[in-house]
Amino acid sequence: MNIEKNNEMLRSNFITFAEATISTIGKIYPYFEDGMAAIGDRNALDEVLAKINTEASKGKNTIVSILCTKSFAKISKLNKNFVKAIELYKQCKNLADKPMAFRYRMTCYKNIGFCFSQLKSHEFAMFYYGKMLRIAWYLGDRDFEL
Repeated sequence: MNIEKNNEMLRSNFITFAEATISTIGKIYPYFEDGMAAIGDRNALDEVLAKINTEASKGKNTIVSILCTKSFAKISKLNKNFVKAIELYKQCKNLADKPMAFRYRMTCYKNIGFCFSQLKSHEFAMFYYGKMLRIAWYLGDRDFEL
């Protein structure tokens, strides 16, 4: 009886998780077409990405929010807007506060370090690279340690 009750709770939690994910993606999906249209215009693209990020953060699914924020940060980094990228990567790493999301946090630290190095703030870059290495050690990720 206890196993059946446990399985029912797992099913219920999974359904809630799936519904939250579908709901969040449904809310941000309409912005994708606007984003594709804005690819040549950096300011317009930033506006669309900010809307997507805002909608994703309203949802209950942290992973969707992390991925949207991280994607916005990556695009900002590719556009050489390193200050905006740092701000977004910090936002992303704060969302990745649970052990299951530490890999996201680790990559955020790596990218924050890169952005600071591009801004010639080498002390800050080393600080964030050090944080990345600590998480890599904690996770046993030898690829990041090297």
